[in-house]
Formats: sequence, structure tokens, C-alpha cells
Amino acid sequence: HPLQPMSYVTFATQELAQSVLADPPQTVAGVEILPAQPHKSNQRAIVIRWQGDRGTLTEDTIAAGFEALFAGEDIEDGLPYVEPACVELSAGGFHHVVRVKKHEHQPM
Repeated sequence: HPLQPMSYVTFATQELAQSVLADPPQTVAGVEILPAQPHKSNQRAIVIRWQGDRGTLTEDTIAAGFEALFAGEDIEDGLPYVEPACVELSAGGFHHVVRVKKHEHQPM
């Protein structure tokens, strides 16, 4: 079976994950993604999949793409937009995305 690239995206709160699931993006960094799904055991996480090569989207690119979804809301709330600098987003500023982890193997 060919492998389908996928990644787990964990948000700071369950509400953020639910808001993404309610209105999921169709692309991340210009790459078309399949509809986001809830994670089976973590209510703050979602699962995304995309067609093509696993290396098409990096963990940092995925984090930045999902952070960008909330950039306008932060500006409206008077919060500075913070560009994610790493996959484990724990340093400086508020991050909506706290972790992105690619799944190693997922059959289509």
C-alpha cells in the first residue's frame, strides 16, 4: 500500500481544536489537505492528511499554517502575532499550536 502523509496538530485548548474542525482549512502552505479529523484520544488535537510526498509539508510549516488561521483574531484582541519558531512551541508569546508531530506510517 502507498503511504499517505499525515500529521497530528495539538492546540493550546480544546476550543481551538474544535474551531478548526468546524471550519477546517483546505490548504496549508499552498498544499491541499484532506478534511481535518479529530484525534481519537486527545481533544486538543486534530489529524491532517495530504496527498503526495511526506516531505511536502514540514512540521514547522504546518504549525505556521495553523497559527496563521488565528493571526487576525489575535490582532483584533490586541495580542501580538507570534510566528512559530519550532515544532515544540513553548518559548515566548502565546501559541495556538503547541505541537505538530508527523505520523510515521499511515496506509491509504
